[in-house]
Amino acid sequence: MSTADDCKARGNNHLRAREYEQAVAAYSEGLEIDPSHHVLYSNRAAAYINLQKATEALEDAESCIKCNPAFVKGFLRKATALKMLGRTPDAVDAIEAGLQIQPEFGPLKSLQQEIMSEQQNRMQGLFSNPRFLELMQDPEVAEAIQDPTKLQEHMGNPKVLEAVMMLQGMMGGMPGAPQPGAPQPGAPQPGAPQPQPAPKPQPKPEPKSEPKIAVKTVEEEADEIKAEGNKLFKNKNYDGAIDKYREAYAKHPNPVYLSNIAAVHTQRKEFDIAIEITEEMIEKARELCNGEYISKGLERMGNIKKAMGEVEEAVKFWKDADLEFSHRKLRVKIREGERDVRAIKKKAYVDPELSQAAKQRGNELFAEEKFVEAIQQYEEAIKRDPTSHTAVANRGLCKLRLGDFMGCVKDCDDALEIDPTYIKALIRAAQAYQYMAMYHKSLEYYKRAQALEPSEHSVLQGMQELETVVQRMQMKGPDEEMVRRNAEMPSIKKLVTDPGLQHLLQEISTNPAAMMQAMSTPGVADSLQMLIYAGVLRTQGPIPRSQ
Repeated sequence: MSTADDCKARGNNHLRAREYEQAVAAYSEGLEIDPSHHVLYSNRAAAYINLQKATEALEDAESCIKCNPAFVKGFLRKATALKMLGRTPDAVDAIEAGLQIQPEFGPLKSLQQEIMSEQQNRMQGLFSNPRFLELMQDPEVAEAIQDPTKLQEHMGNPKVLEAVMMLQGMMGGMPGAPQPGAPQPGAPQPGAPQPQPAPKPQPKPEPKSEPKIAVKTVEEEADEIKAEGNKLFKNKNYDGAIDKYREAYAKHPNPVYLSNIAAVHTQRKEFDIAIEITEEMIEKARELCNGEYISKGLERMGNIKKAMGEVEEAVKFWKDADLEFSHRKLRVKIREGERDVRAIKKKAYVDPELSQAAKQRGNELFAEEKFVEAIQQYEEAIKRDPTSHTAVANRGLCKLRLGDFMGCVKDCDDALEIDPTYIKALIRAAQAYQYMAMYHKSLEYYKRAQALEPSEHSVLQGMQELETVVQRMQMKGPDEEMVRRNAEMPSIKKLVTDPGLQHLLQEISTNPAAMMQAMSTPGVADSLQMLIYAGVLRTQGPIPRSQ
């Protein structure tokens, strides 16, 4: 039976894969098992946010906070949902509440900065509005806008009310500002005598500012000590680096300093110690409910596992880290790790003996004309031994029998990459091209085979059959579509655009005997023969052969 944590893990996998609907379903299943699981509410809120379902996300965020008021991510989800709903002041309140729990929580600070930037941009737009600038010329308006504590005193001034309304529209609302249509404190009631304006207060002299003395915080002092440790680490003074990192941690217990210590032990290949310290770091980060620190710890654990050669385990830790706090370098690390895992598994699967056995099963199935089943066995043979050129070429032969001619050519070319002297691959590719009426390509492969084995019977027989087919094509006239297709192929296009060969072709068109003379020149003869086999050049009588 699944537990709530099982559902969370399944939902996290869907969330990581951006399958948000499936993630919501998994988290919902977990909440049916444990309705007090605050992390499930938080993660489901994240899925809803990605689905642009802000109302549902807000409900889950509030449920998360209710279950665990110290879980800072609940405030992050709440602030994000409120911002999506256009409730900017409420979002700011949620951010401030979260930062009271964890002042250095990066995602909340980033969202805070984002909102501040948006408000600054809106303010710039507001102060370029001619009407607002006109209203600000009124001293009461200026005082009310610049000092919100005096806002209520001036709400009887319609210009102040208009300016406030404009400010609300630009800023998404102001805490403490009256809403449109609400009765304004101090505003005259209908039929009541108009109050006399109060005398304007005299400006108070501003106190003289005292020169500020820069005082370093404990965090800044600890970071400076850590920087000294980084220099020692780069210079391979590992003992000195550890001492500095521990000194920094003693001054300010930031879990990140533990990660630095773990990095030194990893460099020394003291993996057990590195793992123990990193586990301590992650535990401290969880106590702080700091997702960014948790992510750093999980990423460090993945780095240790990679250094130990456990790449698949490393990728699992990196993925968990990405779920806590994502950044580009971590995502790149995950992609590269997954690629390495595939390469390791592929290499571990290699076994030449099992490859030979699979190839033999493929041969038996081929003899029974079970070509699809034979292909499956040849593919297993190739996985077991990627250097088995015979298995690759045999798969190509199956494709030839099934009418997959380009697939056959691809396999034969791959086999020739492994062993360029494998005659059978050249012959099968030539046959595939002949079936596709690409006779010039068929001739090319036969010639390559003939260069390796001039007296090979199957090569000579294949070339003779090909010549007969081309002779028949020349007698009845080549197919126009075939000629057009072949003429666009790079090898043929290069020949027909060669100036010297163009002059010869013009001469042949008026003097057919010139072809026989040209065939005595090896380079020219090969070019003419290619054009004839491609159907681009017509000839009468027997097809001339290159010498």
